[in-house]
Amino acid sequence: MSLKTTLREYFTFNKRERNGVFVLLIIITLLLLFLSLSDLFLSNEKVDISRFDKEIAEFAAQETQIEDSLLAHHSNYNNISQYHSISNHRKLYQNASDSNVSDSTVTERKHAGNIHELQIELNSADTTELKKLKGIGSSFAKRIVKYREILGGYAAKEQLLEVYGFDKEKYKLVSPHVFVDTNLVKKININTSSIEEMKTHPYIKWKLASTIFYYRKNHGNYPTVESIKRTDVVSDSLFLKIAPYLAL
Repeated sequence: MSLKTTLREYFTFNKRERNGVFVLLIIITLLLLFLSLSDLFLSNEKVDISRFDKEIAEFAAQETQIEDSLLAHHSNYNNISQYHSISNHRKLYQNASDSNVSDSTVTERKHAGNIHELQIELNSADTTELKKLKGIGSSFAKRIVKYREILGGYAAKEQLLEVYGFDKEKYKLVSPHVFVDTNLVKKININTSSIEEMKTHPYIKWKLASTIFYYRKNHGNYPTVESIKRTDVVSDSLFLKIAPYLAL
């Protein structure tokens, strides 16, 4: 068989095959045109998530600052393991807060030059009284009261930084004019509360609540609040954060 005959045998198409090749070429041509012209018709606009990323970063930074503030609040007490009763731990918190606390919600303190400065107690002030603070309007006053209800009271004024939108600049303005009465903080009884009751507090997640509950169930009531550290899920920093809200 000659080369010419061989080539003709492999490269000669009947009418049906030629139509198939023709249709295939049309499809390929259309696809190429679509790909080259699609940028003119389709929007390549990307979703901007930079603002969301920024808010996440700010929230994480505030969480870190809150923990650091609470630890700094107790910097004079380097060995917290020596406190074996709730009364001693309460003293730890009260010594760290303002030493001169009045029974009234809004008080005045005398400073150098006989200047009187407004002081507001965070756990009993209403929105009207809170709005007397510089930079606090109706919205922030409501947020402060709402978060106080969620917490069961403020154990330290640094917790204002946990209020939504409350930044360092606003805290710097407000901090000298507020104080907390820790006696007004609502307590959670770790010897009688259920998991559901404990995890309603924003500092106590389900895992911690269930661990405290089942440890009590298996070992009996806690003799002191600090005994919850035996569960191995409560670090020193977490204990300082949640202890003002716990009782026997």
